Order: sequence, then structure tokens, then C-alpha cells
Amino acid sequence: MKLILVIVSLAFSYAREPITINYHETIGIPQAFLIKHLEEAQDFDGARIGGLLITLSNGRQSVCGSSLISSTRLVTAAHCWRDGRNQAFLFTVVLGSVNLFSGGVRINTNSVEVHAGYSTNTLNNDIAIAAISPVQLTEHLGRSSIIDKINPKKQ
Repeated sequence: MKLILVIVSLAFSYAREPITINYHETIGIPQAFLIKHLEEAQDFDGARIGGLLITLSNGRQSVCGSSLISSTRLVTAAHCWRDGRNQAFLFTVVLGSVNLFSGGVRINTNSVEVHAGYSTNTLNNDIAIAAISPVQLTEHLGRSSIIDKINPKKQ
């Protein structure tokens, strides 16, 4: 029963996540705290989490989501890198794990390009691309039918 409540709570919290100017303080940091504690529960076996564990310049941890778009690039929201109050120092990209704080393929990067028109005040153009060291795209690590159609022989 506890597992069902954890999964429903996580799904509901992510489905309602608003875009906010001070993302890290209002959403990212509290979610990082919640996810870490849920993962520490002995019966946690939720679905695969692919995401970003963020180290902010002030040393605090936050979380965000991203999508692997190639073997060396991910797309995420610009507010994950810079939200008006907080600046990220490092993204730890987590691929192929049921946990965000442990396991999986973990790649650190601070090579993030925020859209030139991004505004922390209006959140216009809230998009960024992060560069990572190459990963082997497999069914388990983010290969999608779109990538297969564009480049069917490349893994």
C-alpha cells in the first residue's frame, strides 16, 4: 500500500508542476528532499527515473527533468540552470536507474547553453541544451523511435 501511495504522490506532484520564477527554492529543492527520502524507503521500486540532480552554486541540491535527444545532448528547461535567484553549478545526468540519488549511468556536466532569449522574469524561451560525454543509446538508456528513424543504424 505504501508503494502505491508513493507512486501516486510522485505522479501527481510532477503532473501539476507549474513553471515558476524561483523554481529551485519553491519546487526543485523540496522535490530533491522528497525523492531522496522516498528512494531510501526499503520498498521503493518506482519506474525508471531519468533526470537531473543539480548542484547549485550555493551548494544546495535540486532536481529537474531532461530528455536525452542524442548520445551527447539533452534538452531541459532553462530554469533548471538559472531561475532568477539560483544558478546551477553542475548537472548530474542520471540515466537508466530507478533512483535519482544512486545507481544508473551518471554523467556530470556544466556545459549548458541556455536559449539566448530566455528571461528569468517572464520565463520566455525556457529551454536549454546540455552537452554530455557520449553514451551508448539502448532501449534502456533513452533510445527512441524518433532517433531510430533519423539514424537507424547508429547506436
